[in-house]
Amino acid sequence: FGIKAPTGATAATEPAMAIAEPQAIAAGGGDAFRQATAECRRGSQTRNRRETTMTPFFGNLLIRVNACFLIVASAGGLATDIAGSFFGRGAEAILLADAPGTGIGFIEAHGLALIIGATLSRIAYSRTWHAFLAAVHMLLGTANLLFWQFFIAADVLVVGYVTTAAHFLFVVAHLAALAG
Repeated sequence: FGIKAPTGATAATEPAMAIAEPQAIAAGGGDAFRQATAECRRGSQTRNRRETTMTPFFGNLLIRVNACFLIVASAGGLATDIAGSFFGRGAEAILLADAPGTGIGFIEAHGLALIIGATLSRIAYSRTWHAFLAAVHMLLGTANLLFWQFFIAADVLVVGYVTTAAHFLFVVAHLAALAG
């Protein structure tokens, strides 16, 4: 027909342009074609944006679920840390028997995770929290992997598998929320 689609046309806009092109020629001008093409592009971009963007509702839900996980997992860890460090009981007792002062690292890590979880349960939603939480879970998951021998020595491999997998799942979820 002599009218070419503007450069940068995507597969999503080409069918609509193919329909709009003969109508524009029949109407006797390129203005109608350009307008139809622009409207089609705007609609396509809006659709693509809607499909990939995490809504504030789901972003907030992800943060609240994350807060619950951190509270529950760290409270359990903190209870185990205190029992092993101060009373020589529980899964960590064997690890801390000869060096009870090493419990400080366990107590600090689980205590801070508990504080972060409690704080997250009360915050106002913002996308920037996803970057913060991705970093928190990357640190915690990586620490679990680097010190995997502690899970083996304490005979709590299931706890190690579940918490480490959850940490990296949260990393992926928060990065996806940031990308969307």
